[in-house]
Amino acid sequence: MLIPNAPLFIGFFLWFARLGATVFVLLQQVILIDIAYNWNEDWVEKSNECDRLSYGSGQKWLRAIVSACVGLYSLAIIGISLLYRHFQGCPENIWVITLTLLGILAMTGIQLSGHEGSLLTSGVMSLYAAYLAFSIVSKNPNGACNPRLGHDDSWGIAIGLALTFLSLAWTGWSWSAEQRLNVQGVQAPTTMSPASTTPYADTINLDVPFLDPDEQPTSGIVTEQNTADPNFGTDLWKLNVVLALISCWVA
Repeated sequence: MLIPNAPLFIGFFLWFARLGATVFVLLQQVILIDIAYNWNEDWVEKSNECDRLSYGSGQKWLRAIVSACVGLYSLAIIGISLLYRHFQGCPENIWVITLTLLGILAMTGIQLSGHEGSLLTSGVMSLYAAYLAFSIVSKNPNGACNPRLGHDDSWGIAIGLALTFLSLAWTGWSWSAEQRLNVQGVQAPTTMSPASTTPYADTINLDVPFLDPDEQPTSGIVTEQNTADPNFGTDLWKLNVVLALISCWVA
């Protein structure tokens, strides 16, 4: 074409894309951990809300968490078993699969030993680790231990694109949600001294807050009209960095 591949694209950009793709894989794991923790906290909060309304009614959300954990771990174990069955014959493949299995066990043990552990997060990461192990062994150039050598990896491409879209969507939503949920500018009701409202201290009802009628809110809290964050838009570089890393991953 107009610009030759060498030396810019074959040399510099090739290694730059590999480095960016590696960083994106690490960033994707952080994003998946964040998604899983928020998923777990959301269902636990829904369980607590149901229990506040009717004690015991929140168990359905806890059962859903347990069911999701069982399903995720089951898929991960089935995936590891299939890898052992179809990608054996090479020591490098066995090492990758075994290290993945040991990593899953270690990650689960760490989650169970902590007070803030989440098996749902471990289940998500276990399934993701099994996917990464499949991606590695399926790229082995030795046909003796890679039955998928020379075949189109349509499933791997579809899963990779789905994870990429999920990472991008969660990054954009998290950034916008942080801006929407910013409580900067919230003002509290103004309190007044009890002596200024009535001269009789023994008739004061301490359960009623002393608020100026002109400043007393009708409902909820009072927020300022101009609460725009002056730094709004300056953090767009985070989303742009993720987009750049995704381009390296796709390349």
